[in-house]
Amino acid sequence: MQKRFAFLIAPVLLSAGIFYLVFAWRNAPAILADASGRVLGDFAVAGEEQAKAFLADPRTLPRAEEKLRAVKIKDEDLDIACPAGYILDAASGQALFGKNENERRPLASLTKLMTALVFLEGDPDWDEYYEIRKSELFGETSRFLLKGDRVKTRDLFNLVLVASDNAAAEALASHSKAGRKNFIAAMNRMAGALKMENTYFNDAAGLSRYSISTPKDIASLAEEAFSRPEIREASQKPNYRFSTLAGRTRTAAATDVLLKNYPRDGVNIAGGKTGFTNAAGYCYAGQFNKDGRELITVVMGGAKENSRFAETERMVRWAYGSHEWR
Repeated sequence: MQKRFAFLIAPVLLSAGIFYLVFAWRNAPAILADASGRVLGDFAVAGEEQAKAFLADPRTLPRAEEKLRAVKIKDEDLDIACPAGYILDAASGQALFGKNENERRPLASLTKLMTALVFLEGDPDWDEYYEIRKSELFGETSRFLLKGDRVKTRDLFNLVLVASDNAAAEALASHSKAGRKNFIAAMNRMAGALKMENTYFNDAAGLSRYSISTPKDIASLAEEAFSRPEIREASQKPNYRFSTLAGRTRTAAATDVLLKNYPRDGVNIAGGKTGFTNAAGYCYAGQFNKDGRELITVVMGGAKENSRFAETERMVRWAYGSHEWR
């Protein structure tokens, strides 16, 4: 009986096996290789015409776009007066310049790039009003907000990035869905996600001497922050005009002087953020673009207010003038 059953089932199994092999062959990718055996590509049956075209002309093989790297073409070194700085080629992740780039320093209002970035994660209601509290004013740290002012979320956000307003930054943290304490924790989690290994945030405004970072970490933060349209757009505004619910109107001027200096010589500024405390000195982080090549520049610890801008301009000229992307 068993022999008879095996005799009857064998043809069925054989047919099924043949069907499976044919199906697998018809749907398997066809591997293309050159004479040396180097794999050049793979094409499913659906791409049979593409495979034939490749055999006729190998240049038709689709290849992943290669990231160009900056190659130094001038024997010219860069030195800056600021105690710490960094230049990052955004596309390749290549460091073009570094001076004490891993040295931990107070980062002052560069903190506000992280404040804005984390606040966006909460999907804010831009037209919602928030009432300013006394605890957010820090005495004389806001030129635009008073206790009891009711302002829209969008106004707080723009004041943070245009005028670097400290009260507005603290108000964003308090106004967030998570609450201030959890907001600061979220800032540090975001720093971890961005691999900012030498960074710690203790407040949303950057006034705390315990908030520290490095030029290299700040470059990672700036690259991520300026990739967000809301942050990039706000940081490019030369001024910002807003009104409280009670009708009081104020105009805040940008702290970023470089907005007046670009575009120039084919270079555009895509975003910038200033920072200053006595402990941090004068700081700046910016993103620049020329012919599609984006650079992130960071300076920390400048001795004079204008030094951060002058040094940044030197860094931008040197980077674009001394390198080609190949």
